[in-house]
Amino acid sequence: MLEAALVALAAGLLLQPLGIHILRARNVMDVPNERSSHASPTARGGGIAVVLALVCGALLAGAANSSDVRVVLVAVVLCAAVGAAEDLHGVPVMQRLGLLLLATTPLSALVGGPAAVRVVAGGSAVCFALALVNAANFMDGINGISAAQGLVAGAAYALLAQAVGLNAASVVGAATAGAFLSFAPYNVPRARAFLGDSGSYGLGAVLAGLAILLLAQGVPLEAVLAPIALYLADTGITLLRRCRSGQPWRLPHRMHVYQRLTDLGLSHSGVSCLVLVLGMLSATLGAGSLSGAALRVPADLALGALVAGYLALPHLLAVRAAAV
Repeated sequence: MLEAALVALAAGLLLQPLGIHILRARNVMDVPNERSSHASPTARGGGIAVVLALVCGALLAGAANSSDVRVVLVAVVLCAAVGAAEDLHGVPVMQRLGLLLLATTPLSALVGGPAAVRVVAGGSAVCFALALVNAANFMDGINGISAAQGLVAGAAYALLAQAVGLNAASVVGAATAGAFLSFAPYNVPRARAFLGDSGSYGLGAVLAGLAILLLAQGVPLEAVLAPIALYLADTGITLLRRCRSGQPWRLPHRMHVYQRLTDLGLSHSGVSCLVLVLGMLSATLGAGSLSGAALRVPADLALGALVAGYLALPHLLAVRAAAV
């Protein structure tokens, strides 16, 4: 497991400078607009090197010996390829959604049971993966936040997979943590590159694949969802608010919790560190469900309070600022 993390980390650190040079030479740049969180054009597509590093770390550590893990890696590469096409050339939104649906379909093979159960569970797995891929994309809006999420969730899933004997999946989780950690020096505090859709789609796909594998092995639901709880909650609540207010869901905006926090004056690094710490706490509380009923209930309540506190934080800070 440690070998996979180190290989992915080293590969990412080596590949990223080359990737940035190529992206700049091809003028693949993210130009800021009124909804952006950055002020100067920045190379877009750094996630290509991150996903290559992830796959490299997983394969060199022997994860491909597992057929389930091969399915996850195929979905990751396919989703990242869709994102790379968007980063390099642009793909219309609805076409992108269709391609992502196809790219996540292999994950339906991770569920078992009778034929009727597999159809329902497989369809649910694909819907979950598609939702998480898009959530990761929506949440990739400030420096460091996706590196923090990949590090925390990858490490959490590596430990959970190891605890239930899924050694190959544990290797993929560790490689995810190492690959996204390798991106941090190029994205925090000053961004020389953004992940782009290639990286955010790849992140969502690998976390979805690992989550589905863990659920299929009977790992408690809260333990599996806790490492990604902030992403799911922030995206879900934001989309709900936009739909209730009649705003088109697919247009750019600045309504996510992390965006509102930066609008209140917090730095990108500060908000990303907050997400990192809360993500670690969330994953730890989720793991409490593995310790029996005596600890499971209070851990679940604390996890719910943590997520609710994160969602309420912009309002609380705005009220405090207005009272000063």
